[in-house]
Amino acid sequence: MATLKINEEEILKIQELQSKNSNILLELGDLEVGSRRITKRREELHAAWDELIKEDQAFGQQLSEKYGKGTFNFQTNEYTTED
Repeated sequence: MATLKINEEEILKIQELQSKNSNILLELGDLEVGSRRITKRREELHAAWDELIKEDQAFGQQLSEKYGKGTFNFQTNEYTTED
């Protein structure tokens, strides 16, 4: 086995390749962390939306019990029963 010296240009190329590799790996890591954060936030928003739907349905049931079955007009703020 022999130990050989390589020239400065080759050393610089090796360093350049190592630097590029490190940068790509760092960026991939950042993307992965960001992706996990997005996934977690998506799950949180889905859970919040599910809760909102339940709350909306419960409030709709309260209105139906109080006023009878009907619909609410957002433009006029009137509740119209289905009599």
